[in-house]
Amino acid sequence: MGSAQLLNELRRANALTLAPGSYRARGVPWCSGHYVAIAHDGNVAVLIPCQPGEPRRPPIELENLVVRFGATCEVFSGMERHSGLFTSVQCRSHERGLQDYFLSVVDRFVLVDSNAPVRQVIGTLVELFRCLGEPPRKAASGLFGELMLIEAAASTARATEAWHSDVDARYDFAGGPYRIEVKSSASRLRQHEFSAEQCDVPAECVGIVASVFVERVGAGLSLAELLARLEQRLEHVPALVLKLHQQVAATLGTSLQQGLSMAFDEQLARRSICFFHASSIPGLRAPFPTGVSSVRFTADLSGLVPLGGLEIDKLIEFPLARIGA
Repeated sequence: MGSAQLLNELRRANALTLAPGSYRARGVPWCSGHYVAIAHDGNVAVLIPCQPGEPRRPPIELENLVVRFGATCEVFSGMERHSGLFTSVQCRSHERGLQDYFLSVVDRFVLVDSNAPVRQVIGTLVELFRCLGEPPRKAASGLFGELMLIEAAASTARATEAWHSDVDARYDFAGGPYRIEVKSSASRLRQHEFSAEQCDVPAECVGIVASVFVERVGAGLSLAELLARLEQRLEHVPALVLKLHQQVAATLGTSLQQGLSMAFDEQLARRSICFFHASSIPGLRAPFPTGVSSVRFTADLSGLVPLGGLEIDKLIEFPLARIGA
């Protein structure tokens, strides 16, 4: 059972007329003293019991999230009613998709340890929801291509560690001497846009470009399903699960709900992944004329010979075991 099931039980129950500060709630069986709740205004909430002597802090208010520390809450749970001090964390959106995302994040990062420091778990939640107020940084198709490379790796953990921690990083993957840039195409043509810097890899490094066809299909693999698959493989490494969520939220921003629901052709993506030496990419190279910077160009890779699987495994630190599977 997860928090979504507890919420569904609340939705099926007879609704009470609640005053501000009151909640219809269900206790979380696996996290003592915590509740999944519905506030008086219909907001979905999680209530975290305050510890003795816990200092009060100013509330945190974002577009889709509000956190109130040390709030006096009246809790109606089944036939029981009681009051107490809680940290109330509410999803302010009444859109079902965002509420579901809120609950999935709560399950993953909040309702896991009743003794976890409140500041830590709330900080994680606030960071993720703050990203949802920012404009998208990349298309969902590009993110799908990057996550498919992680999914294809023999070691999901090592690939996730190598994945960028900044959406605007020059390369999508970096670790040790290698740098990998993933380029997605929806046209089945290996024509991709590059910056001159991406093709100018430091002399001590190996630059690789991964080219993958990413097409939307109605019954394909959604971004949400791909993310869940990777989470399952990383369930014993919470820090990397958090990194996945942080980068997905930072990439999609306000388009998160729409992006996670997009489905793509998994088999096509697997079969189409090809790798090329960055040095072989046709394009413009430094030095450039004085005053010229931020050079970008589109390169056609269709005439290049891709690297073989064994060669790729020798060059990078996470062998790509599932390519073409």
